[in-house]
Amino acid sequence: MLKPQEVYNELEQSRPKVETVLQQGQEYLKKSGSGAANNLQHNLRTLKNRWDSVTARASDKKIKLEIALKEATEFHEALQVCTSFKYPVKLYRYVAVLSTPQSPTGMYHIF
Repeated sequence: MLKPQEVYNELEQSRPKVETVLQQGQEYLKKSGSGAANNLQHNLRTLKNRWDSVTARASDKKIKLEIALKEATEFHEALQVCTSFKYPVKLYRYVAVLSTPQSPTGMYHIF
């Protein structure tokens, strides 16, 4: 399975090919008669509409993925801050509890 960025890059690499086909199609339309031009014009319009749709959706997905990556990174950083604060406090608490002599029932109430 291709990664989204790889798909987007492939679309960008295909852009010149599609633009060339559309341009050549317009040139053929100018040279051809009206009967054959209708079918070609319809095909060119369909190709352009589909290409625009695919590139717009790919751009939208790319933007959404970039936002999701940014949010995930922020969450990860916040989680790291939280866990780096939380674990030393817990460890200190456990060490303090274990280092003070307690009866077995007294230790149970502390935890």
